[in-house]
Amino acid sequence: WDAVFKVRCSQGLRVQSLISPVGKVSTPNSLTDESPELELVHVTADTCIGAILEHRVGGLPKHAHNRQFVYVQTALLYTNAWTGERRVRVSTLCLRTSTTAATGFRSMDFGALCTLQLRRAVTNLSPEQQDTAGADNGGALSKSRTTSIDDCMAILTAYRQHV
Repeated sequence: WDAVFKVRCSQGLRVQSLISPVGKVSTPNSLTDESPELELVHVTADTCIGAILEHRVGGLPKHAHNRQFVYVQTALLYTNAWTGERRVRVSTLCLRTSTTAATGFRSMDFGALCTLQLRRAVTNLSPEQQDTAGADNGGALSKSRTTSIDDCMAILTAYRQHV
């Protein structure tokens, strides 16, 4: 199935990038703040997409009714292969906010984090990094490994500094 995947966030959050199943990163240049969108040429029941979120300038709103939670809503518009019907799958995730980094680290899903980091590293192994003979000219594997180690070190450093 071909599909369009969209993400909406609460005020104060924005989508930094989306990572498709094949490791292609859609950066802010291809995303808009109003409607971050990722076009997918093939979607199955096993398709998984990563979204990297960040705070917007000014942070989260100070309103009393919105201060404790932020929301992330995703929508997948696709065509059913058997019937030809257009369908929409919408998911809404409510996350509790925190004022301390320790709470964020305690509630982190490390399995999901490792998977996301691995997907980001795979983008360095794209065919553009290899010549026509298939040789790895730019050291893509080495670059991917270094990027993964640097990301892990940044997470551990933030943990040590803030928790």
